This record gives sequence, C-alpha cells and structure tokens, in this order.
Amino acid sequence: MQKFRVVGDPKNQPRFSSQIIIDNINQAARRLDLYDEQGKTVVYDCIANHHGYKPDALIVCYELSFPDIITQQCGKIPVIAVSRDNYRFALEGGLDPALVSWTPLGVDTTQFFPEPKTNLRDFFVIGTYSESLVRGGYDVLMHAFGQLFGGNKDVLLYIKDRNGTPEFERWINEQIQYYDIKCIYNNCHLDSAQAERALLSCFDAHCYLNFSSTWAMPPCQTMAMGIPTIATSYSGPREYILDEITGLTCDYRIEHLNSRILSDLQQIGARNFFFTQGYRTPPYWAVPRIEAVMENMASLYKHTEERARLSYNGACFAKDLTWERCAANISCILSKHYG
Repeated sequence: MQKFRVVGDPKNQPRFSSQIIIDNINQAARRLDLYDEQGKTVVYDCIANHHGYKPDALIVCYELSFPDIITQQCGKIPVIAVSRDNYRFALEGGLDPALVSWTPLGVDTTQFFPEPKTNLRDFFVIGTYSESLVRGGYDVLMHAFGQLFGGNKDVLLYIKDRNGTPEFERWINEQIQYYDIKCIYNNCHLDSAQAERALLSCFDAHCYLNFSSTWAMPPCQTMAMGIPTIATSYSGPREYILDEITGLTCDYRIEHLNSRILSDLQQIGARNFFFTQGYRTPPYWAVPRIEAVMENMASLYKHTEERARLSYNGACFAKDLTWERCAANISCILSKHYG
C-alpha cells in the first residue's frame, strides 16, 4: 500500500470543509499506518492550486465541469475526485481519463450520531445547513417552504448560513414577511463538531438543495445523526441519499449557467466563487423542482413512521462511510500510478 499525506492551502481555516476533509483523511491514514510525511504528497484544493507543493496527486473539488484554468493546473498530475459527478466534471474539462479516479469521502460517526432532540421541541423544525452561495438553492427552498407552510406557526425553518451578506439577510427577511413563516436565520461559524451536532440536533428534517456539490458534508452528517434528509440526487448526495431508503430525493432539471442566472442570484446577496468563462464544456447544475421539494417536506411533516424509517436506515448506512475507507482508496489509487 502506498503511503501518503494530504496537504492544502496553509491559510485554510479550522472547521471549514477543506481543512476538515484534510484532517480526517490524514487521521484515518495514521490509523491504517498509511500516513507518511515522506510519502506521496496529495494536494487538496477546489481549483487545483498547488500552494507551493510538488503534488503527486490532486484532490480537486470544483463543483461544475472543470474550466480551462483548472485543467491547465492539473496538467499530467493524477486527479482524485470525491464523487462520480465530480469525476465526470474532471473528464468534461478535458483531463486524461487514465489520470482521473474517484473515492467517496466519509463521515465521523463518533462525532455525528443519533441523539434526542432537546432544543426547539415546540416546533417541527426543517433545517438547512449550507452557505448562501449562488449554488445554495435558497431561492427554491424559501419558495417551497413558504408556499407549503405559510401561516403555519407550528413549523419552523432554521437556516444555518456562514459569511452571509447583509443583502442576503434582507432578502431572507423579505421572504419571511411575504410568506408569513416562522424562521430562524443564523449566520455564524461553528468551531467544533460538538457545536455542529448541537445545532443539527434541533432539526426534525434537513433539506439540502445545493444545485451542485462535490461531497456535501452537511447532509451526510445529518443522515449519520438519524435526521431525515432531503437532497437532490446529484453530485455528492447521490452517493448516499437513496430515495425512500436513506433519505428523500428531489426531481430536478439541468440548467446551463450564464451571466444572467448568476447575476440574478447575486442580486439577492448570494456569493459567487465560480469561474464565469473559459469552459471546454459549458457549465451546468441541477435545480430541484419546487413541487418535489414541497412534496418531500409535507411527507416528512405528516408521517412519523416514514421519519423513523429514514432515520434508522440513514444512520446505519452512514456507518459504512468511513474515513478509513477513503484513506485506503487514496492509497490504492496512488499505488496504481506509482507502483
């Protein structure tokens, strides 16, 4: 087995997804005796920035078809994707198929596990744990929740955001007033897994509508906690949200991006980190149907037995999504390229 280490941007902030992933892979590699400072260097970066290292492989988590700038930075270095769609995005960018592999990431079920709800027990809480980026799906979420639960004060929408703009918060408040819904908007950074678990444990259901992700940690975490989870069966979540088995999925339409679409989302305060030009394959993402989101929300709200079944199945499935499996896969991929 090939030994390795995963590194990334030295400026990565603790408890942001990039550093969480890097730390968990390295910790798992240590447990398997696969970690070695002198082993192969795997650089994790969303846009294939080498950060001064000489990488033997790259984990590139860009959420659309790779643009030319990423393809150029990858060069002839082996690329490890973290989902089948992420793998496809790399190929659509023109990378050599012989250099591209993929492995699922993981979830730490010693940190994220089922526990009784203790907060907001007077409400049925539908939560979303994401960021207000253009691909966050908040416009679909607010319209679906508002049309379904407008005027119903027994159901609460809990929005966990991070680095949200004042414009986005104003837009959220406008939707709250327009639809007459009960909503908490929490724009903060959680600095530990314990803090994340404490927040997520107040959810009765999790609705994650990102138009594109690579792995998508939050729905994987809520599934591990036994929280019935709604997600689009696209990108990362389709690796673990299996419709009516481990969660509920939403029908969607593929939408090709252009400057107008991105501009409209930025008008409500959503932030954009995507490249806007220079694609070999025009970029696209998956927009869930509002009617499908409403149907899934209503089903979880009304059916206690369905919530219990999804809760049990999801938590059981999550136990196989180990970081050790991810680390072993990376070692095998490196062995394929380097013997």
